[in-house]
Amino acid sequence: MKGVQISKILPVPENFYDIKKTCNLIATPATIYPYTVALYVAGIASFASFFLYYSQESNYLKETVVQSTHELGDGFVCTPLQPDSYFGLSFNHEECSKAVRPPSSETVTIATGAANPGPMDYYYEYIPFPPASNVALRAFDDFSILDGLTSEEMFELPVFKGLKDASGCDKNLPQHWYLSTGGLGRSQVTFQQYVNTNGNGGVQITCQISKDTAIEMFSILVKNIGDICAFTKQNPPYSCARQVPPPFLQRSSLAYANAALLYGVMSAFFAQMLYRSAVKDVESAIEESLSESLSTDGDLRSLVRKLRLTVDQLRTGQDQLRTGQGTHEELIQKLLSKEGGR
Repeated sequence: MKGVQISKILPVPENFYDIKKTCNLIATPATIYPYTVALYVAGIASFASFFLYYSQESNYLKETVVQSTHELGDGFVCTPLQPDSYFGLSFNHEECSKAVRPPSSETVTIATGAANPGPMDYYYEYIPFPPASNVALRAFDDFSILDGLTSEEMFELPVFKGLKDASGCDKNLPQHWYLSTGGLGRSQVTFQQYVNTNGNGGVQITCQISKDTAIEMFSILVKNIGDICAFTKQNPPYSCARQVPPPFLQRSSLAYANAALLYGVMSAFFAQMLYRSAVKDVESAIEESLSESLSTDGDLRSLVRKLRLTVDQLRTGQDQLRTGQGTHEELIQKLLSKEGGR
């Protein structure tokens, strides 16, 4: 009864029927139903596993949009399709942020733009990106905003806030010409190694900036700029891409196909096991039947032998009775003869 109830809930797989001959089960229901339950459990578990596998990020699909603006949202990462005109880099903003090297003894170097440099012609520059882009830091996209500004006015700009004090030079002097925005088309910020200042009465004073001081000043400058990688958002066109999971139906169909394949392989394997077990059971039954038949034949032969012995014994007894009867009749005749002679 229990087997019938289970069969209504979980149909027996086709492989468990002898469809070529009798269409009956290849084994008893009690033997088959545990295998049936195992198959359905394995099928459900494999479907869930394959669905989770196809939902992993490694199987996501790449969606790409080309546009003129950097911002797209919804998980898109926008990368310039061409190098920028200053650094010569094709970084997106995330790649740029990871590539930036902070001011240090390795990234702050001494350079000069003069053919025959003198002591006053050397300056410090900060190379924020790997040597493949050996270009100094810039603070503005357009340095023309500094045109017409005095050094004192220039240092009042938010981006240069704190640099005067960090220089270590006499902050009371009205002019500080240690900020150089010249060279390379006025596109970089460098700090002169030696600072010329005009003191009271036109007396010119020289103030030396050490490399450690320059590193500190560049650190302040980077903090004031805020986002060194802002140039990556001003270099159209952009290829905006994102990784998205495959559609639900696609993941479901792929998981079902793989689970069905596994189910079919396991079903065929279990059917082969059950078939071999059934064949062995039949062979054992035949052998047992033959053994019983042979045993029965032996008993019959033994009985026949016993009957034959009994018949022989009866015949011997019958012969003995006949002999005794003849002797008895002979004695009677003798006795009758004696009585007649008297």
